[in-house]
Amino acid sequence: MAEVAADLVAWRELGKTATIDVSDLAAALRAKMEGEIAAEDLLEQRRELALGAVRRLQELSRPSNDALRAAHPRPQLDIIGDRYARNVLHTPRHAGAPDVVFAYDRVSKIGSGDEALRFELSYGRGLDLTGDGTLVFRAFVLVGHEVVGGTRYSWESEPLEAPVGSVDSDRKLEEGVTALAERLQAGLRVFVADLPERER
Repeated sequence: MAEVAADLVAWRELGKTATIDVSDLAAALRAKMEGEIAAEDLLEQRRELALGAVRRLQELSRPSNDALRAAHPRPQLDIIGDRYARNVLHTPRHAGAPDVVFAYDRVSKIGSGDEALRFELSYGRGLDLTGDGTLVFRAFVLVGHEVVGGTRYSWESEPLEAPVGSVDSDRKLEEGVTALAERLQAGLRVFVADLPERER
């Protein structure tokens, strides 16, 4: 009976949890973190705007991808860039360079030949968002043998910059993709003219 009574008392005590009262600390902590929280909120807003710019870039790039699809039976569209593409499409990371807080790149290509001697046309486009809210667009068109080198045509855009989410950034994207499409047309002509014929 004594054990049962002791167990009942112990059972009634179960379920009690320690509580911490932070009501007097929460306001002070938030006040001290106000600047940090505001900076994080601003960064998140800018990243959302950069994602919107990515969607816009994808829309603007669709006609160029369609052109590759129409010209070649097996294009590779919107693949993640290799080392060359990353070097050309993104802000160099060195002392004094702006911090890149968001980056996006895609490459589309067509080609012919064996892996070691593959003759390719590729075009890439990329976006960087820097810590100060600047959106940077870059692009390239390249024609040549991927592994052994021997470039037949090469173009790299100048970086186009504007505040992310601004009307100016939309305009820069349109300008950049228009210039890219013109260079892609020229690159396609070189690709077709210089593509070695293969025996059947």
